[in-house]
Amino acid sequence: MKFSLLFFNFVLCCVVCKAQKPIPSRLDPRNYPNGVAMINDSELVTFGSDISAYDTLDTARYMATYDFTYPSNVRFSDPPLTDRMTLEIGNRKTAFYSLDLFKDDSLYTYRWRQSGRAGNFNSNHVRFFVYGDRQSQELEVQQRMPMQSGRVVTIPGEAIPQWTIDTLACEMLGYRCLRATTHYGGRDWTVWFTLEIPFSVGPWKLWGLPGLVLRAEEVQGMFSFICTSVVVAERPIRRYRWRSGKPIDHDAWLKLEERMHRSPYAMFGQDTQIVSIGNSPGFMDENWEVPYCPLELE
Repeated sequence: MKFSLLFFNFVLCCVVCKAQKPIPSRLDPRNYPNGVAMINDSELVTFGSDISAYDTLDTARYMATYDFTYPSNVRFSDPPLTDRMTLEIGNRKTAFYSLDLFKDDSLYTYRWRQSGRAGNFNSNHVRFFVYGDRQSQELEVQQRMPMQSGRVVTIPGEAIPQWTIDTLACEMLGYRCLRATTHYGGRDWTVWFTLEIPFSVGPWKLWGLPGLVLRAEEVQGMFSFICTSVVVAERPIRRYRWRSGKPIDHDAWLKLEERMHRSPYAMFGQDTQIVSIGNSPGFMDENWEVPYCPLELE
């Protein structure tokens, strides 16, 4: 009995001493203002953002929906991902963005407004918003920053492609379409557009043709935009009031995007404790690197 009591006291002392041992600073979640982000192996996730504050740019008269297919940013060997995107077309302005990310942000905003907290709300969807002016043919891109809620990088004055139109025709969604090609952003694209919807716009930044682009494919098959519907609409085109610093130019963004993938811990690991729960679980550190296959190479 005496031996049992002594053994119990020894174990208790060990537990107390162990509990009092300080946690290494990089492992203590209390040291990270953005909390903890769970990721699947190696990826950049998007934090949910409040979309209750916005400015109305125009009223959409038409809405085209696209499936955007792109490589996985977890492993290149994984199947490609697909986001449902929308192109809102007003008399003066347009907006192109991920409906899947909008759905996540809407749920985040609802939870935040209901309880003042939304929990660990992360997603892996397309982060760019493209706003267009139909009169000036000027484009502005807002890139949502991963691992940071409600922050964007703004790239104004984005160029539109220069096109070569040929005589090959086909039918898509009941519309007669013509083929056009371009070298844009360091990639070769083939698109199909219809003169029956005479808007010189398209998905992403594929503007400048005399009709709406219904299908666009990068020639290596890594990226594609495929229109699934075009409908008459009447809805506000919104620009959300997110945090944005000084606008940067296109080249500066490409360098920043590459750095986010090559050295993500240096950019995001100081404010967010990033934990992998995939095939290689654990805390991400300086060795963390994200597969990098950008939509634009230049």
